[in-house]
Amino acid sequence: AASSVAGGTAEGSEADDSVSERLNLIKDLVKEMNKKDDEIKSLRIERVSYLSERLMLLENENQELDSFKSQNRDENRESKQLSEIGVLQSRVTCANVAMDGSKSTFYKAG
Repeated sequence: AASSVAGGTAEGSEADDSVSERLNLIKDLVKEMNKKDDEIKSLRIERVSYLSERLMLLENENQELDSFKSQNRDENRESKQLSEIGVLQSRVTCANVAMDGSKSTFYKAG
């Protein structure tokens, strides 16, 4: 009877050691998972920070482009107006030359 009790105790002790080893492995795995989780969170924070910074830069570039487009539209409008003025001045000059020509013809005839 004593040997069976002693044997039972030895087996129980081995089982306790095995359970203890498994618990330690699980604890180590949980620590490792928490460490990896923290690394992932840190990387996500860095990524969000980088993307936020990049977004601000892109928004600034977009505003500069909008400003440039607006300025370009104004310059195009001004250029078109100057071109139209040039055309009108040419017409006035032609009309003046025609009038001068008809006056001289009129005066010669008269």
